[in-house]
Amino acid sequence: MATGDTLGSGSEAPQPPAGVNTTRSSTTRASGEWTSTTSTAIPILHALAEGRDLLDQSTVESIAAAWLEWSHEAEGVGGGRPHGRSAGPSHADGPPRTVEGRPSPGANLLCAAPIALGYLDDPDGLTAAATRYGLLMHGDPVSAQAYVLWSHAQLHAIQTGGLDIRTGLRHLDADAAATWAALLDEAEAGHRSAAHQRHGGAVRALQAAWSAIVATPVPALDTRAGTFPADHFADALGAAVGLGIADAAAAVAGGLLGAAWGVSAIPARWRRRPHGESGMTGQELLRLAGLAALGGVDGQGWPTGARIDYSAWAPSGLVVRHPHDDGVLLGDVAAAEALPAGVDAVVSLCRLGTALAPVPGIAAQDHVEMWLIDQGDRRYNPHLEFVLHDAVAVLAELRSQGRTVLLHCVAAQSRTPTVAALYGARVTGMPATEALAEVRGALGRAEPNPTFTEVLRDW
Repeated sequence: MATGDTLGSGSEAPQPPAGVNTTRSSTTRASGEWTSTTSTAIPILHALAEGRDLLDQSTVESIAAAWLEWSHEAEGVGGGRPHGRSAGPSHADGPPRTVEGRPSPGANLLCAAPIALGYLDDPDGLTAAATRYGLLMHGDPVSAQAYVLWSHAQLHAIQTGGLDIRTGLRHLDADAAATWAALLDEAEAGHRSAAHQRHGGAVRALQAAWSAIVATPVPALDTRAGTFPADHFADALGAAVGLGIADAAAAVAGGLLGAAWGVSAIPARWRRRPHGESGMTGQELLRLAGLAALGGVDGQGWPTGARIDYSAWAPSGLVVRHPHDDGVLLGDVAAAEALPAGVDAVVSLCRLGTALAPVPGIAAQDHVEMWLIDQGDRRYNPHLEFVLHDAVAVLAELRSQGRTVLLHCVAAQSRTPTVAALYGARVTGMPATEALAEVRGALGRAEPNPTFTEVLRDW
């Protein structure tokens, strides 16, 4: 959501796919700074990360209070303001009061993105929570129905990887389901609806985002041409920006596309930059989302532990220069703990604790964490070729900026030599398998897992 928000607001420096017209610009936000669209979702995300029940009245009140504080500080910024003047007990069984008793035409699906993370195995609870917060934000039953549809589409995407907005229709009553089926038909046909004039911008945002998603084809995998199925994430976001129908269409689309494709499909050049005006980073959003989805930390203390225990792999602080570019250093996780002199950018290929994310002394935007898992089973890396290609691209980008880069994983045995070989092939033009042989010679103990080796041969 934050990635789409920064792109759609015009505050993000990287450009969307070629041919997409982005006419919006931001003169009040720094490059990569997300807008109120993301800011309104963060109180819900915090509550879920803390293990709180979104339907508990004290949680509703604290989130409403955060929204009201935000609206007083940022009135007139972004796509709309929350409409509940109070989340007190008098509103427990019905919609909150609204400004002048009607929804704002500028309001959109502001806070829907995180809700599904709290109800991954509870569809009925998801319906109740989406309805409650849709009403609290908008005071409009139709907008609340949009929250239900989008939240169930996210749940479906997380569980299956598929994109299906109609999966939520069965959670609406018959009349509402029929109305929304017609609105979705309009969106899929690329038609603009007048419904948002009666019900506020949530209808417009949903239609615009869904229209962009379904109109964007999923590319075929072709490493020679540099196209990957996961490119659909970036392509569809670019389409949402180009529609120009709803201010927050790209942010809304990003929330659903992210649920389907996962963070590994977000290009690293975009993940380097998103941040909030308070200094909150995209990496912090990922930690909160991880806590919300997991219900806490995992067995290694991720995502909030200071360090991940990698002692079983005996990292020693190995550092060698890349045989094809002496501005790239290859190492293990201990090298990130004791950063070699002169290094001013880091590309990490393994999970890190908060003490190393970002690496001390490295600016947050110059420490890129790639989502790559050292497993031969492809289920662990559903976008393997894309992630490898993206890692090479970010290495090349950092080097073009004159940075000296540390590329590392846990033990520099599998992930690091794989990416280093592909980068070497890009630099020299030699086959990736030949580049791997030279990388092995430099590292001395490199042995990519069989799936990574197969990818290098196919490349």
